[in-house]
Amino acid sequence: MKNFYYTIGREVEEYGEKKQVYFALKCSENENLFSKIKRYHDIIICQPTETRKKACELADFWNECAKNNGNYLYQNERVYPSASYVYS
Repeated sequence: MKNFYYTIGREVEEYGEKKQVYFALKCSENENLFSKIKRYHDIIICQPTETRKKACELADFWNECAKNNGNYLYQNERVYPSASYVYS
């Protein structure tokens, strides 16, 4: 069974400000991608990638960009969730 990996971007409103977070999502060939991502109501991007590693690297890069812009959802947290965890 083949797996496909996607980098998902969400934009969440927190205290009147729009914040972003990115993570990797795994979808096997016998699953419907739409049904997997419809649980997230605020998706701004769904980028397919070739491997799990690339999905995690892209999520880490985009999270770092959001941190630098001040738009990261977990900006004020001491511990950041790792994008290397792949949701399924």
